Amino acid sequence: MLFRSIQIRIDATRALNQLGVTSEEYIADMADNMSCTNEYMVQAATETLSQLATNSKLAFVSLIKKGMFGPIGRAERQQIRFTLISISRENPKFMLECLNDTDSQLRLGALMVFHQLERRVSDAIPRLTELATSDPDADVRNWAATVLKLQLQ
Repeated sequence: MLFRSIQIRIDATRALNQLGVTSEEYIADMADNMSCTNEYMVQAATETLSQLATNSKLAFVSLIKKGMFGPIGRAERQQIRFTLISISRENPKFMLECLNDTDSQLRLGALMVFHQLERRVSDAIPRLTELATSDPDADVRNWAATVLKLQLQ
């Protein structure tokens, strides 16, 4: 019965994707599905969020929080990071907005993406400097200092 339930959820996700559903409620549900114990449900949720993250900050944030720091496999985590880097290379807006979030885990995830961006973003240097010198989270300070050094090269 559990398999049937999961298959119905996956089929419903595919149908909603084909219909072009992009509501915040749907995105939040997909983020919740990334915590599912069924790898196929996690894969469907990850694919959906990855498609939506280009135009949805909530999907972008969900990929950082549930994908980079959630209970998923290493291969999926690497794919999510690559997706976030690709999106940020095209338009770093969401990544930069995450640097200003009150959630230190979100700032840290954004810095991990920024680290591999291979793109200079001059507007971010003041914020990176601030994070590197005064963020309350030591991991955020260290990553910000590393990213800042790369940006100044």
